[in-house]
Amino acid sequence: MTRDLSPAEQKVLAALTDRIDAIVELATVPELTATTVLDGPGPAPDYRAFQRRFALLGRRMREVRFVVREDLPDTTGANTVIADGPPPAVREVQLRPSLVGPGTRTLTARALTLVHELAHSLPEGLTHPVKDYAYRTGWAWGHLPAELARNNADTYAEAAALLVERGERAWGRYQVLGRLAAQRGQLAKRANLTTLGAALAWLDITVNRAWVRSNDCGGSPAQPSPRPGGTPPSGPSGSTRPACSRWRACWRPGGTSASGACAAVSSGSAPRTGPRWTGSSPTSTR
Repeated sequence: MTRDLSPAEQKVLAALTDRIDAIVELATVPELTATTVLDGPGPAPDYRAFQRRFALLGRRMREVRFVVREDLPDTTGANTVIADGPPPAVREVQLRPSLVGPGTRTLTARALTLVHELAHSLPEGLTHPVKDYAYRTGWAWGHLPAELARNNADTYAEAAALLVERGERAWGRYQVLGRLAAQRGQLAKRANLTTLGAALAWLDITVNRAWVRSNDCGGSPAQPSPRPGGTPPSGPSGSTRPACSRWRACWRPGGTSASGACAAVSSGSAPRTGPRWTGSSPTSTR
């Protein structure tokens, strides 16, 4: 069940809107290029096209309807619900209560969650092209070619995280670090010796797309292993329409299917090893 935001929650949402506006102001083409978030295997990335989309995030904060959903899974901070068309339209963005709870200490981290969800809401023609192919917490991160990365929601969250870190000179504060990220980086460095990194990326994308496809069929499968960055949400309780109806465009004829996404990482091309800083090194290694 969902409910409207309380007056106190509306104030927190207004603060999050201001934070996202500030992030969008940082997102010039040169600054986004420096994040290297599109620099996967394949053709050169188009950061100008990426910036044009990124610049719309603040406006979408003011256009979409936000509600609180008490029963979102612990691994899901928010969920964008796109109703079937024609044409498909954003119905609402559901928020966990903690996302609009009191306090401002985690305001930037909360804003990054909303950047991910707002990316899903970006319209382009009669579609919403930004979906979930790879997560910052997964093996496929860094393996997506540029065009697919531009259509991946966590790419926007990672770009926002790196922009803020660069502005605060606090490298690592908002990135998703840890053992898996370190192992993924080591495999990337050995891409000329082993295809294990590409194989894990292929498996990761396949599982991600199968998960959202199962939701799209109206089921509510058991939760996979929790990811720190969140798992694709399950459908609303008692609903005959899945919350993730935005995914259907991926599986219709002419869309980008899991096999199409995985083909991009199955050739053994070396992925990027992770975000890079340009210019002087950051002062923090956290």
